[in-house]
Amino acid sequence: MLTLHAYQSAEADVYQSEISIIHQTEKNLQSSSNLASEDWQREYTTLAKQYASLLNETMKITRISDSMQVEMRRLQQDLKRSLEVSETLREEAETANAHKTELLSIVAHDLKNPMGAIMGMAEILLSMLPEETSPKIYAAQIKKTTERTITLIKDLLDSAALDLGKIVPEFAETRLSLLLNDVGEVHYAEAENKEQIMVFDIQPNISIEADSGRLQQALDNLVSNAIKYSPHGTTIYLRLQRAEGCVRIEVQDEGQGFTDEDKEKLFGFFQRLSAVPTGGESSNGVGLAITKKIIDMHNGVLSCISEHGKGATFVIELPITQQHS
Repeated sequence: MLTLHAYQSAEADVYQSEISIIHQTEKNLQSSSNLASEDWQREYTTLAKQYASLLNETMKITRISDSMQVEMRRLQQDLKRSLEVSETLREEAETANAHKTELLSIVAHDLKNPMGAIMGMAEILLSMLPEETSPKIYAAQIKKTTERTITLIKDLLDSAALDLGKIVPEFAETRLSLLLNDVGEVHYAEAENKEQIMVFDIQPNISIEADSGRLQQALDNLVSNAIKYSPHGTTIYLRLQRAEGCVRIEVQDEGQGFTDEDKEKLFGFFQRLSAVPTGGESSNGVGLAITKKIIDMHNGVLSCISEHGKGATFVIELPITQQHS
């Protein structure tokens, strides 16, 4: 089949031929007074042949154009069918994902109560058993493992609720300066245990519309990760400042940073990254994904600036007011 470029080129050739015939005809007419009847007949025959050839080429182009239009209609129909199939597959995938998330939520919820009971029994054993005995050490391990499992269950329930749209943000005026200070104070002892210093660079009196509980959860995750993945004796920075049309929060650490491969899957669920906790802490690969969903829920942007081996800075940009529907 003739391509569009070739078709346009053929059209141009026919046009130039037509112009050439017209110019030749005008030239012959100007000198017609000197032509004999035989010359007129010869000129007329030549002109007729040229127009016949031109007409033949025009008809070819017309047939090619019709063929191209038929092919374009066929391609449009194929594209429409492909889009319909893609839409059907997308809807099926979304339905399957919703069922998976619902099932995950049910399983996590059903595990919550028995794990709480195990935690309670482990605490009772710890209070009753004598110090420095094997049973007490085992009870402490059971308590620690149960705490990690309960944290994972809580994260899974939060993730499922966010995915299923069951969490509706309750926006209200929130003093970010106070909120960030509170988050820092909650994790102060945790950082002190690793001889880490927390530096606050917070502009006062910054307020935005936010769901303070969910936003605090997101900041908790970022600060906890900064402590978890930073070596002993390093510094963690918490910054808050006004920016153009928004506010900017930064959580910076001096930890291991992220590789380019890490950055591609940074906010996915259950992703294994190159960085590892520096104090034997546990990690379930859920915290950053939940943080991203919470910031999205606030119509904000979460990003990460990092170079492998040179720490990481997580940046949150939030609008000052929310658009309420």
